[in-house]
Amino acid sequence: MKDKLTNPVSTSFDDELYAFAKRDAELLGLDVSSYIRATLIEKREKRFNELRVFQDLIKIQEIE
Repeated sequence: MKDKLTNPVSTSFDDELYAFAKRDAELLGLDVSSYIRATLIEKREKRFNELRVFQDLIKIQEIE
């Protein structure tokens, strides 16, 4: 694709993944870099929530 971003993150995307990210970003009214950032923030928050639940369970087990 000729219009890929020039940063290392986008150059490591395969064409199909980049095409999906670009199209979804367009549908959401975002540029690709904002889309990537928002997607990673969402993924990070989900993972942190999973880890917090796991950590809370460990603390409960230690108390018992």
